[in-house]
Amino acid sequence: MKKLLWIAGGIICCLIVGMVFAWTSLRWHPSDLIVSKETTYITSPLLPDGYPDYASALESIMKDGVTPENNAASELLKVVGPSQIAPDESEQFFKSLGIPQLPAEGDYFLRWEDWRAYLLSQRHDIANLSEDQKKALLEPLMGEIGQLNASFEQATLGPWKSAENPIINEWLEANDIPLQAVAKAVEIPRFFLPVIRSGPRKPLDVNRVGVRKNVEDLALALNVRAMRNLGEGKEDTAWKDLQIATQIGQLFNTSSLGTDGWIGSEIELQAIRSMLIYLAKTEPDAAFCQTQLAKLSERMANAVPMAQRLDTAERMEMLDAVCLEAKGVERASYNGLPPNNPILVDWNFQLKFLNQKLDNAIKAAAVVDPRQRQLALQSFDSEIEQLRSEFLSWEEEDSSHAGRKTLTNQSFAEWLVTERLPLVVFLVGYESQVQTNRNLLRLALALAWYKAEIGKYPAALTDLVPKFLPAIPVDDFHGHPFSYQLKPDGYLLYSFGQNGIDEQGANAESDPSSRADDITARVPAVKPVPPPKE
Repeated sequence: MKKLLWIAGGIICCLIVGMVFAWTSLRWHPSDLIVSKETTYITSPLLPDGYPDYASALESIMKDGVTPENNAASELLKVVGPSQIAPDESEQFFKSLGIPQLPAEGDYFLRWEDWRAYLLSQRHDIANLSEDQKKALLEPLMGEIGQLNASFEQATLGPWKSAENPIINEWLEANDIPLQAVAKAVEIPRFFLPVIRSGPRKPLDVNRVGVRKNVEDLALALNVRAMRNLGEGKEDTAWKDLQIATQIGQLFNTSSLGTDGWIGSEIELQAIRSMLIYLAKTEPDAAFCQTQLAKLSERMANAVPMAQRLDTAERMEMLDAVCLEAKGVERASYNGLPPNNPILVDWNFQLKFLNQKLDNAIKAAAVVDPRQRQLALQSFDSEIEQLRSEFLSWEEEDSSHAGRKTLTNQSFAEWLVTERLPLVVFLVGYESQVQTNRNLLRLALALAWYKAEIGKYPAALTDLVPKFLPAIPVDDFHGHPFSYQLKPDGYLLYSFGQNGIDEQGANAESDPSSRADDITARVPAVKPVPPPKE
């Protein structure tokens, strides 16, 4: 009997060991990762656990040739201050920049939101109010905030005078020292902010959104000051501020980060809209127009193409996040998945699939001809939608069963791609937006130059070739020519915009309720209508 029990026990132990072995052999182990071009994209440097060190690899690319002396980001940080840098990362951050840590307090740029909060706290002595008094003040405060924001919005839309908007003027005067310091920073050619991983269980923080947002607000302040100076007849100083704001945007656009390209485009778009207002309100001479055209062409030539950004920083960020999942690091990046669906993920398969789809996106983004690029992007977008449809189909089929089906590697890969890659189409579309606005500004400068020499605007854009422009640029969405209508008192010049429809120059600036998206320049200028309050 004892012998039978020993035999039975041995069989049970063997079964348990076999089951454990089978389970562990099926499970993903971090050591199962294949480091290759097809999976991880980079094969060195590696972390001690054998996974790619994307932080070091990306920083090496971004920092190549950068020194403390040729890095504009270091000087811009001295203007906006270190408030957006976490204290526990500050030492590593400034060490990577090669400059001493900045003090927490200093004569730094005051963002509009901070100035507004200061103004309201002084106006209502909020620090000395009880909690009940603060609650009672909440609704009136929201009304005041709305009024202050409306004043700020108006100051960005066109020329104004100090007496017309004293609160905004006071904010600009309070920022006089930091705004003057920006002129030095934008003459420095490179832009690099460190890539920080705040812990082994944390994803790359390559965006530094807070720091970049402060610099973006700095550029917006220059636009607001330019509109004030233009309203007060200080044309030279107004254009200088717009040039500096544009140079800030261009610095971002020399970075290999997709986020930098997006923020740089935001800054540049605002500056271009203000420059178009400037050209409509003034009569610049021929030498001015010729010089600015040359500078604009140089800036356009130095911008990093979005396809290049996608192939470096954006790819590494995506792959780094997936590798963290493969290592078993808990993150909330896949909260969109249906619950209760265990999956034995083959992360090598996931990495390969994501890389293949990103390659398709980069190929589409790199097409030079606007019309062909638009078709390629539409094809890629359709591919993503097809993957999303297949995943949703799986989800519907799954929910129709009483028990939950196990998520497959293929369906998981489809979901992963549909979560991460739509941003690619957005970033490329935004690149086309800024490129079209640059071409619009080129045409507006050439038209102003023509008028300065000939005494009137041309009957057709072709009259600008070859003296004023070597060729007539097209919009960067569909390759359409710009529409030009000569008017008795000026002209209307516009692109059909992203939707490719001729809407006679209509857009949300002239009618906030409109869905039209033509990109427009007018002489004489029509002051944009601010969007309705929410």
